Amino acid sequence: LAKGATAKATATRAPGFEPAKALDGNTETSWMPPDWTTKADLIITLPKEQTFNRIVLQENIAHFGQRIQEFAIDAHLNGDWKQIATGQTIGYKKIDKTKPTTTKKLRIRIIKSRVAPTISNFELYNANKP
Repeated sequence: LAKGATAKATATRAPGFEPAKALDGNTETSWMPPDWTTKADLIITLPKEQTFNRIVLQENIAHFGQRIQEFAIDAHLNGDWKQIATGQTIGYKKIDKTKPTTTKKLRIRIIKSRVAPTISNFELYNANKP
């Protein structure tokens, strides 16, 4: 459900690590802020509102190892951010189950990370959709 989405970040390392790399479907590329940025946000804007209940996140562990130690995911609802998921690590793949949520914008908040976080993949699904 995230196909065609765009991404912005509060910090970006350099060319080759842009926020869009989290949405390109290639787990060999990733968004990453500069080293020692242990907190950062990645904001995803969907082409249209979607209803989902599964969020998939992946780190680029092949090249950078597991770095994220704590994160939260917020949905933009009624003009405000509302936390819909939280976790301690992401690693190779983290699938968060949520209540059915309808929004056009999500925010991944990296609360704590070693060196600098990476997000190599972001996906949304509605497991109840036929």
